[in-house]
Amino acid sequence: MNLIKDKKIGFIVKGFFITLIIPIIIGVIIFICFSCFDIEYDFRDIILYITGSVAILTFIMHNINGEKNNKLLSEKNNEIKIFHQSKLSFLKQKNSYEIISHFAKQEMVESLSIYRQIKNEMPNLIIKSNVEPLKKYLKEHPNDHSHLNLLLNSFENISLQIKRDFVNEEIVKDALHSVFWNVYCTLHSYIKDVQSETGKERCWDEIVKICKKWGEPK
Repeated sequence: MNLIKDKKIGFIVKGFFITLIIPIIIGVIIFICFSCFDIEYDFRDIILYITGSVAILTFIMHNINGEKNNKLLSEKNNEIKIFHQSKLSFLKQKNSYEIISHFAKQEMVESLSIYRQIKNEMPNLIIKSNVEPLKKYLKEHPNDHSHLNLLLNSFENISLQIKRDFVNEEIVKDALHSVFWNVYCTLHSYIKDVQSETGKERCWDEIVKICKKWGEPK
């Protein structure tokens, strides 16, 4: 910012010098020539010359100064843009790592543990896309049901933040791709069943979209 200001001041000083000195030098040469060739002139001619020269040079310097100001303004805007892009990138990375660290909290550790227990029983809970045994199990185990919903809601929230570009998608993907895909594949039929209910058509829909986008982990 100070560099741009210094450049502007320097340019104004140069412009002031050029606007005053050049007409004087040229004028002295012209009127010396007039004297040498006995061309008559008076004080009014000198004033007219100075006025016209200054006006013309001022007009020229004004246009040059305008172009210079536009260039300086463009440089300033680019600096501001780069600063904001850098700040936004930092915030997105910060948000990404905060999301990842959330999975180390007690409630998420418990939710993942309960999910793994349910997954082990899944052959008996989802049979050929029939999720009624799973729904019955969750009804009989409300604590497991709460933790499973917490897990899916957390994944949905993360997917929304990725969609809205609040986080660095690559950082989140590198850390959570496998667990996203695992949960999606295991509970896909259950998610579809919940979405079939009136008013829940888009429930956990962003999880489905992000998993389809990422595909199976390599």
